[in-house]
Amino acid sequence: MKLVDAHQHYWMLKRGDYAWLTPREGSLFRDFEPRDLLPALTDCGVIATVLVQAAATEAETRFLIDLARAHTSIAGIVGWVDFESPDVDRRIRRLIAEGGGKLKGFRPMIQDIRDTAWLDKTTLDSALRDCRV
Repeated sequence: MKLVDAHQHYWMLKRGDYAWLTPREGSLFRDFEPRDLLPALTDCGVIATVLVQAAATEAETRFLIDLARAHTSIAGIVGWVDFESPDVDRRIRRLIAEGGGKLKGFRPMIQDIRDTAWLDKTTLDSALRDCRV
């Protein structure tokens, strides 16, 4: 059986876009990189991972794309895009191109959005319709 970790994160604190990640998070408040996970992947027989963004920035998505280029264990990426940007179509296309086939989708940081009806906004229609990677 081939095992894939379908939701996994890497981050580097010095990047500065993880507002949620503070010293109160205890053992999570440190960098997590591919080398940190490799022993567990090997021990568990996991052949690949899907890397999911942990910050609501396109810079984070690009950081993940760079990691995927450098580490073959990353089979896919779920990134972030500004879903409400007037040029979201262009942003999505650019990130897809930069992803080199590794970018598989986008997700909003829904837990941080106070508007409980946010997903119902018609201003998101273009982004949600065009989020085909």
